[in-house]
Amino acid sequence: MDCVRQVVGGGKYATVRTTMHGTLAEQRFVDICCGRGLRVVKASKRENRIDHLDFHVHLLNGRWVTVDVKAIKSRRRGQPPDPSVIYVELRGVTGEAGWIYGKADYIAFEQVNGFFMVPRQRLLERTEELLPSCERSVVSGVAMTIYGRRERKDEIMVLNAEHIQGISGSFFLSGPQICF
Repeated sequence: MDCVRQVVGGGKYATVRTTMHGTLAEQRFVDICCGRGLRVVKASKRENRIDHLDFHVHLLNGRWVTVDVKAIKSRRRGQPPDPSVIYVELRGVTGEAGWIYGKADYIAFEQVNGFFMVPRQRLLERTEELLPSCERSVVSGVAMTIYGRRERKDEIMVLNAEHIQGISGSFFLSGPQICF
């Protein structure tokens, strides 16, 4: 099989809406890759849950890379998606290490017209550089803060897109524009 054509996602803590957004972003990523002639293989359930991987992608240069896809987010629940906000999971909802400490080669941040591909290790380094400047918050969507949700053990760092632009090795995977 050259391309994955059906993607399903979500987990114990995902709502129907967040699962749908994540699944649509993953499918969009697959469609863009396949449209470029790249081979895409869905990660196993174990890889997804433990290693924070969504896909293995065979690049045109013959190299395989692993990718964790992140759907475009809004600053606050109920607001429209905002491509300028980036959420970095430091700790997951059950308290385990967040996806920033996973095994993906790249994090694919969904944007209106494609995906911003950032090397996870370099994103981790940038996150650690910015961490001392972040304040704790009980409100989501405020840049340069870390917040956690009630009755969950997660810690999310909120950044603006410009905080991660310019990370070495990043590139943009363009695709058709989406409307919200």
